[in-house]
Amino acid sequence: MKKFYLTFIFLSLAATCFADEGMWFISNSGKNLREAGKAVVSIDFMGTGSLISKEGLVITNHHVASADIAALSTTEHNYIVDGFWAKSKAQEIPIPGRKVQILQYMLDVTDKVDSLFVNGIVKKGPMSGRRISYLLEEKYSKETGLVASLGKFWGGNKYYMSFYKEYSDIRLVAAPANQIANFGGETDNWDWPQHKCDFAMLRIYTAPDGSAAEYSKDNVPLKSEKYLKISQKGYREGGKTIVIGYPGSTSRYLSSFQLNEKLGIRYNIYSRVLCTQDQILTKYMAKDPEIRIKYSEKQFSKSNIHENYSGALEYVERFKVMEHKKATERQLQQWIDADPARTRRWGSLLPNMAKCYAAAEAVERYKAYVGSCIYSGSDFFKLSNAVASLQKDCSAGKVETARRRTLEVLSNMDVKVEEELFSSMLKIYFENVPDSQLAPYHKELKAAHNANCEAIAAAMLKESVFMDVNYFDRIFGTGNFAAVYEDPVFKFYEGFKKVSIRQMSLEANPVDLSTYNDEYKIALYRMNESLGRTQYADANSTLRVSYGKVEGFEPRDGIWYRHQSNLEGILQKYKPGDYEFGLTDDWRTVLERAGQNVPVDFLSDNDITGGNSGSPVLNARCELIGLAFDGNKESLCGDFEYVHDYNRTISVDIRYVLWVLRNYAHLDNILEEIGI
Repeated sequence: MKKFYLTFIFLSLAATCFADEGMWFISNSGKNLREAGKAVVSIDFMGTGSLISKEGLVITNHHVASADIAALSTTEHNYIVDGFWAKSKAQEIPIPGRKVQILQYMLDVTDKVDSLFVNGIVKKGPMSGRRISYLLEEKYSKETGLVASLGKFWGGNKYYMSFYKEYSDIRLVAAPANQIANFGGETDNWDWPQHKCDFAMLRIYTAPDGSAAEYSKDNVPLKSEKYLKISQKGYREGGKTIVIGYPGSTSRYLSSFQLNEKLGIRYNIYSRVLCTQDQILTKYMAKDPEIRIKYSEKQFSKSNIHENYSGALEYVERFKVMEHKKATERQLQQWIDADPARTRRWGSLLPNMAKCYAAAEAVERYKAYVGSCIYSGSDFFKLSNAVASLQKDCSAGKVETARRRTLEVLSNMDVKVEEELFSSMLKIYFENVPDSQLAPYHKELKAAHNANCEAIAAAMLKESVFMDVNYFDRIFGTGNFAAVYEDPVFKFYEGFKKVSIRQMSLEANPVDLSTYNDEYKIALYRMNESLGRTQYADANSTLRVSYGKVEGFEPRDGIWYRHQSNLEGILQKYKPGDYEFGLTDDWRTVLERAGQNVPVDFLSDNDITGGNSGSPVLNARCELIGLAFDGNKESLCGDFEYVHDYNRTISVDIRYVLWVLRNYAHLDNILEEIGI
């Protein structure tokens, strides 16, 4: 099959027509932008970075790299608190397990997927997507020697395979202290103005011959085929901005039924549970620096997701997103009814979806409580999961895997914190899950303690081996796990295996909702196609480009936010001794001696979502002017609908990054490398 970059008939309009809304394929952009896209990398599909030198130097967000920075930190060298600056390549630190992917090309493989269905190799159903991905990704990976990743678009109207070079020797080059990178912390998150210098630098290394390789002291920096030029000229209000990156997931083509399930059930429950978890972690982190190191990444993640979910709930209601979905469905039904062939295929689709989603609500609530309270709750359950497989297989390999996973959990947990998390999560679980859905062991616990949730948790933890931080070290030495298997915490976790969510779902609703969801998107796609409407696909961690301009906004009547924040704002927000707004003496001295009002962060109306973190923000000449790191609160419903005049991308100005490198870090080696 001939290699080519994606073309799509609805993208034939000029890029300027796409300003603001949409995460578009880059293929129909101009040559300069397509070339710039070759310098944009994925950081394990959890964030985006950019090559900015001919020696494999990558710039991304600090919060994209924060888990790695925390993992490399110790109490003696706390890179989260103190920052890290490599004055030479010899000082750069390898990051175990981190990978970076660079897109080579994409293929339209829709016909290949269709043939799998037509020939009966794959049957349509909930698991068909995984089966298709496995078959085709394995085939193309073997043929090309590249990492192949299948993407599904518009409910299955199109399938594209992305091919990546993957590099696994990645090293930390630079990371400012958290007080610089994340100034304002969670208080300023999703808000404006912000004053974060949210960046970090990594370097890709290869074998001496340029091929991808695992870490070796003999490896050399990647010889970058493409890298971005940095502009120090800044921007003007109204100036064009282009964001290229790997947005993770949006759901703009879902139905009102799916939206109700996602927000009314999942987001609602997760938001309340995560708020409790965040409060517990924040309390302990404020008291103990060692706990802060262990839990900084967990707390950031939980807090960020909580704000995301609660904000989505608020702004979906404010901007009447549900009403817009229902209006679209009314138009879709009229379009279906206007043609006999469409009526035969989709005539009863919407009524059937309404009925089936209503039947599925009770099961979805159960899944949300189990997912948020148990699987995303205390690390005691992670320990349980780590050793659970040893009940059936105690071979040396399995024991070693379990030991490694157990030690990893133990190294990042504190018993006092987990005890409170465990007790709080059990309380929420027992208070909200009906007895009819409880596992047998859970019913026994509830009956034995007269439904007193505090008593249940206290009794379980009173003599639990999970309260002894050294216990697991000892049992891996003896190989006797019997006491763990009889421990009430472990038995509680294992109890969920007695509840079949699949059976529960089938009893409530035997219809495959994923098929309905795909059919809805296909019908919607065909309607928009027939009406001549331009369409961009939902984000799914494939390379996309978003067009926009530098612009402030009016969040509420009578309030205007200008497009840029400046250095003076940091000193205005400064609170001595505060975790989020504190400044160390040396950093405060540098700020006070600045002698100029350096631009810090700026706003644009580009369309982004999770996964775009670290994405380069380019000017009309495709030069780097900033890094996208956040959105405003009003954009929190953006996964479901882009709201014109309100959605904003928040980016760190590249001039602020350069100013920190020059005036605080004194990283002259890096400034010289990038030609500044």
